[in-house]
Amino acid sequence: MPIFIIVSLIGIFAANLPAQTAASATWPLTADQNAVVSGNITALPQTLQNMQVYYSSSVQRSSPSGTAGEWPGENEENSYRYMQFAVTPDEGFIFFATGIAMYLYVNSGSNMRANVYYSTDPFFATKTQIGATFTLSSSAPSTPNVTADLNQEVSYGDTLYVRIYPWYTTSTTGKYIIANSVVISGSTMPSTCILVSPTALSRFVQEDTASPSTTQIYYLSGMNLTDNVVVFPPPDFEISVVYSSSWIANGDSLCLPVTDGDIVGQPLTIAVRLSAGTPGEYSGAIVHSSAGAAGAVVNVSGVLLAAEPTIASTVSLDSVSGKTATLSFTGGNGAKRIVAICSGTETSWLPEDGIAINGVSENFSEAIDQGNGTKVVYDGEGSSVTITGLSSNTTYSVAVFEYNVANGNTHNYLSTHFGSATFSTAIVPVLDVSPTALNFGSVIIEQERTKSYSLTGNYLLENNLIDVSAPPGFEVSLSPDGGFTSLLQIAYTAPNVDTTIFVRFTPFENKVYSGLITNTDGSDTVNVAVTGKGVYTLVQTAEPVGFATLNGGTTGGVGGDSVVVTTPEQLYELMYARENKSTAPLVVQVSGILSGYSSKISVKRTGNISIIGLGSDAGLNGFGIKIVECSNIIIRNLTFADCHVDEKDALELDECQNVWVDHCTFTDSPANDPNGSNHDGLLDIKNGSRNITVSYNYFTNHRQTCLLGHTKSQITDTVMTVTYYRNWFDGTYSRHPRIRFAKAHIVNNLYTDIQSYGVGVTCEAQVFVEANYFENTPVPVLISQVNDPGETLSGDPVGYIRSLDNFTVSSGEIVENLTGYHFDPNAYYSYEAVPSSMVKTLVMENAGAGVLDTTVHVAFKTNASIPVKFLLMQNYPNPFNPTTTISFQTPQDGKVTLKVYDLLGRDVATIFEGAKPAGKYFFIFNAGHLPGGIYFYRIEAGNFRQIRKMTFLK
Repeated sequence: MPIFIIVSLIGIFAANLPAQTAASATWPLTADQNAVVSGNITALPQTLQNMQVYYSSSVQRSSPSGTAGEWPGENEENSYRYMQFAVTPDEGFIFFATGIAMYLYVNSGSNMRANVYYSTDPFFATKTQIGATFTLSSSAPSTPNVTADLNQEVSYGDTLYVRIYPWYTTSTTGKYIIANSVVISGSTMPSTCILVSPTALSRFVQEDTASPSTTQIYYLSGMNLTDNVVVFPPPDFEISVVYSSSWIANGDSLCLPVTDGDIVGQPLTIAVRLSAGTPGEYSGAIVHSSAGAAGAVVNVSGVLLAAEPTIASTVSLDSVSGKTATLSFTGGNGAKRIVAICSGTETSWLPEDGIAINGVSENFSEAIDQGNGTKVVYDGEGSSVTITGLSSNTTYSVAVFEYNVANGNTHNYLSTHFGSATFSTAIVPVLDVSPTALNFGSVIIEQERTKSYSLTGNYLLENNLIDVSAPPGFEVSLSPDGGFTSLLQIAYTAPNVDTTIFVRFTPFENKVYSGLITNTDGSDTVNVAVTGKGVYTLVQTAEPVGFATLNGGTTGGVGGDSVVVTTPEQLYELMYARENKSTAPLVVQVSGILSGYSSKISVKRTGNISIIGLGSDAGLNGFGIKIVECSNIIIRNLTFADCHVDEKDALELDECQNVWVDHCTFTDSPANDPNGSNHDGLLDIKNGSRNITVSYNYFTNHRQTCLLGHTKSQITDTVMTVTYYRNWFDGTYSRHPRIRFAKAHIVNNLYTDIQSYGVGVTCEAQVFVEANYFENTPVPVLISQVNDPGETLSGDPVGYIRSLDNFTVSSGEIVENLTGYHFDPNAYYSYEAVPSSMVKTLVMENAGAGVLDTTVHVAFKTNASIPVKFLLMQNYPNPFNPTTTISFQTPQDGKVTLKVYDLLGRDVATIFEGAKPAGKYFFIFNAGHLPGGIYFYRIEAGNFRQIRKMTFLK
């Protein structure tokens, strides 16, 4: 056997290797987490552990996950919270890291601390700290304030990590650690190395001591080698060069010649097998070495099984009921056995040697599915089992597998033949209903609404009755046209029943009705939950009122696909997939309360979407939605509760147009935040958003409720136009809304128990407060520099407001400022304003989520109002890729032609050509078949002609 003395000759041979080349990785952290790399290294994007980031003013702001700058207050670093940067040399190179530098500071405050380390150990069990603990300033340093000179060699296959562990010494909010221009620099040179792939081989299974296991292979090569490569197998494993008849065992080695730096014949295929002598689990490493080269290993593991049993058990059924069965199994010669069961008459699953079974339970409903519907209900040395959790009226197949086991996972199952049986659980009458709940929403008192559910029965007793009993306010019938009663008896003769039950809701009082419809045949009972609300007035809005009717109207995803989401991840993936890509109409239906998400969901640079809650309990808990640079969006029938992540806004509209927020509930979850003070806005509208309608929403338990206009320096917000129509602000503190610059029409809203002020007017805003109802509102209207001596509105410039026909109860006087007022909503749209004395009843009965009957698809009317003039709107988005929305309106019936032309005036696409009645229309144009560039779209309608320009970025 050759004997080799292996020494590291890297230093000896370094002088003969090619010169070193500069290499560096820089993470700017101005817009994303990616690195800019030079030289022969690879840099991973920045990774985070229990932290999150967002970007503002070209810097990355970081804070603990699920917060917007909240820190718990800690005396030392938290080992579970860090930011990490990593570089690794390219294949065939060594990286010599010589420097680390970065800018590290905080947005505000003085109690942020950070420790910074580097290591080549991914677990940081060994690490080197850069400097001492850093006390971070709130001012950006002019030069890197975290620097280190080092001499760290990183071989190919290894990685150099840099970690920042930040913490705040006191509990605080609104504080973010900022890292910029993180740089790891050094040089690379070609590496003398041995390469193996893969680096691990597992699951060698040896059946018995008479023959080795089946073989597995890996590939071996080298780079810049100066000496032969020697390969040592571990104990109980054997290796061989493929196509060689010679196997090398522990105590011997392969010696592979090297020529011109390469292993002769590389890449070589090396075969490996387990050849052990005693049942048990085995592992080790195949070691590869060559003078002057970094070593390489292939980790191997396997098992020599225990002896396989030879005799299978006989299975017998001792007893069976509708839900349980007792089985006995005798005669097998294994030390242990498992019992597998599945529905049906055949078992298709087999256990795998060398693997213990997990998820075993004698309760069939709780056991883990092993595959193909098979579950293991017993694993042990006994001879019987009582299985529970079965379904009645069902046939099951049973398989009993004998096995032996020694140390570890040496399980050897007798699976070539096994004990088997089939049995059927007792026949039990079964009733079923679908759906299991009916929500009737709000219904006018003494009026009716009818819905239905299906009732099925199997294995019923013949010539019997099914009793269907409804709670007060509800009646049932077998016909939608009559025969409704509180107790319905269905006679049947066959053992199976399949029928439709119609349910009528007729409220006689102004209250919520709820209960259970019971369905029973004396043996089985199933319930249908029913709920509804009796109201004096009901407005089932099919389209918005106000500014959202302009610019072609707001129709959301009407005409598009409908998708139901049940998790926040599904909603995120849908919206992320559309960002900068699609404006195809889409209706997203939210089912249930989505919760447990650590950041807001962004809807960015897209359009033509409706997000609608199903039923009375749909919404978002703990996180919110931010809509940015979007057009034609509808948000309806959702409850936004307890948003505490990112900026803590429940719903934010940023640089959007044509958005309708309707019949939603906004709250801070009183149980989690009884004063509503630990969150930001419930509904904030900012950054030039226009043609927005906010209607029939319920706002409660909050301080800073609705912001309209971002800052007093953002004078471009004069384009903002918003209608607040029939919303209910209840027990909130301020901002209903607070307005900067925008034109706002606040009409028929209800204010109850407002703790500070109702409408706040600043910064030259134009606000018309019309026919609202103020109850227990100390200051219905607060105007900066007019009736705000305490500068609640921060001393912002004055705004202008007109008040008309408002109603006050136990509230302060309504103040106006008409000196610069010139806004008239009638010049923009038509609307209906009920007398303010009627507002309280109307709004209380209709505002908030759960009022709409969303089980019936709401019909949107794109031609709800006849336009008074021809108009071709600017496409959105613009620029676009590859789809954009083009809208137009026509005040008369007639032929319309809408075409697209290139810069040479050539007709490249016809979007529409044909007759259209007077109305508003929008079309989705897909330019995927055209080259990128500038195009024109032109409309002809009667004597009207108009042309606009658009840009296709491909």
